[in-house]
Amino acid sequence: MATLVQPPVTSEPTLPRKKWTREEVNHMLRLGMLEGQRIELIDGELIDKMGQGPRHSNAIRRLMALLIRVFGIERVSVQAPIEAGPRDQKWSQPEPDLAVLNYPWQFAPRHPGGNELSLAIEVADTSLRQDSFRKRDMYAHAGVPEYWVLDIDSRRLFVFRQLNNDAYTEALTLAETDAVPHLNVPVAELLG
Repeated sequence: MATLVQPPVTSEPTLPRKKWTREEVNHMLRLGMLEGQRIELIDGELIDKMGQGPRHSNAIRRLMALLIRVFGIERVSVQAPIEAGPRDQKWSQPEPDLAVLNYPWQFAPRHPGGNELSLAIEVADTSLRQDSFRKRDMYAHAGVPEYWVLDIDSRRLFVFRQLNNDAYTEALTLAETDAVPHLNVPVAELLG
C-alpha cells in the first residue's frame, strides 16, 4: 500500500535572478527584443506595466487635462522616461504616469533629469506600495521637488515635497474633498 508523503520542507535560498542595467535594457530595445511590451526598469527588475483599467486611464486623462490647462502642453509629459539620480541610474529608468517639466523640453540625446521637473505623478491602483515607497525614494534621489501618488482605490492623493538631502521631508494625505496644493481643485475631480 502506498503512503502519501509530503514533499520535504527546505530552507533553500531563492534562485539568483538576473539584475538588468539600463544599458542592457536599452540595447534590447534597440534590437527590438522588447517590442510591443510596456516595461519599466526599477532596481534592475523589468516591471511589466500591465494594461490600464478604465479607472487608471481615466485618472491619467483627467490629470493630463488639468496639468495642460495650468502649465501648458509643452511642459506636460505623459508616461515618458526620466533620468534617475546617480544612486539609481545604473539599475533604473522610471516612467512617471505624468510629469511637469520646468520648461518646454527640447529633443535631446537624453531624457529629462529629475531636477528638470517641477512635479512627477503616479496613478496607483495595483502599485500603491511600489509608488508610495520605492518610487518616492527614487524620485527624491533624482531631485524631483514634488511627487504625487493618486490612490484610486482609497480615493486620496499623497503629496511628497520639501526635498532635503535626497528625501522628502513633508508628506500630505489629501481626501477626495481636499483641494490639490497650488491648484485649488478637489482631489475628487482627478478621480472622476
